[in-house]
Amino acid sequence: MRKLAKKISRSYKRLLPYTHVLKELRWELKYLKFRSRRNEGQRIGVMRVDGRGYHGGLTDRFKGAVSWWNYCERNGLDFRIHYVYPFNLTDYVVPNEYDWRIDEKDIPDGLRDTRIFYGRGEKGHRLEKLRTNKNIWYYGNMDLGETLNYPPYNRPWGEIFKKLFKPSELVERHLNKCRKEIGGEYVAVVYRFQNLLGDFNEYLYKTIREKSERQRLINRALEELDKIHEENPAMRVLVTADSSSFLAEAARKSYVYVIPGKVEHMDFTDTDTEHTQLKSFLDFFMISEARKVYSVVIGEMYWSRFPQYAAKLNNVPFIRRTFVN
Repeated sequence: MRKLAKKISRSYKRLLPYTHVLKELRWELKYLKFRSRRNEGQRIGVMRVDGRGYHGGLTDRFKGAVSWWNYCERNGLDFRIHYVYPFNLTDYVVPNEYDWRIDEKDIPDGLRDTRIFYGRGEKGHRLEKLRTNKNIWYYGNMDLGETLNYPPYNRPWGEIFKKLFKPSELVERHLNKCRKEIGGEYVAVVYRFQNLLGDFNEYLYKTIREKSERQRLINRALEELDKIHEENPAMRVLVTADSSSFLAEAARKSYVYVIPGKVEHMDFTDTDTEHTQLKSFLDFFMISEARKVYSVVIGEMYWSRFPQYAAKLNNVPFIRRTFVN
């Protein structure tokens, strides 16, 4: 079964650029206009997160933004972000050293002077070959620095992130509350169960059928948590996870701190009227301030990049601990 899955995955990746080109052509005909506002100054490169395509989770969206900044800087485009799905990005992070905001009415949308580039899942090679003098709408969620390892892509990821973003007033207020409650230095331990425990809606990932097996996975994850605490006895442990049932059990341990709230996947949420995405941002920034960051992967759990990129923000040591079961 795994061999078949890998074969399908390889075939999909080979076809990906071709399907993306077709999508770009369809979208240009659908969303761009024959008579429209034109941009007479510097070319604009707009990263769009608008719900028209798959954007991924918080880490994917941040990876896309940092990579797009590097591309725009390299190619002389005015870097912008138009992020409105399923929330306005400025509810949670705001411009720091560079103002990337742009209103919908100011985004170039003419067929003659604008093109759409859809790079979801691509590692940057097709984008690097792009030759155009048009404005660009960019849809992407990859860290291009992982494959295009030369200037400007090879600069520290956290350096660019902090140039672009800082927590909004809402997030900073809640971060201060979390810092006060945790009360000093801490390590962070991150678990990503997806839907294994039956309490996180995401894609087609199946729940473990037997309740006893779900509890066994929880117990195994808690055992690893105890070991990490034993290695860092002087510090509290911030625990983050996408499973509310696991967090409830972890929070019973005296040394554990869990940020209140429920995590929801951004591509499975249509609205954010009550700031339901706040916990994702609090988790990210709190992990980035830990002394060490651990990612625990047991069995079929997901090999998440979320803690890895949170650690990159402040160059915090990152340790991945993986186990067969």
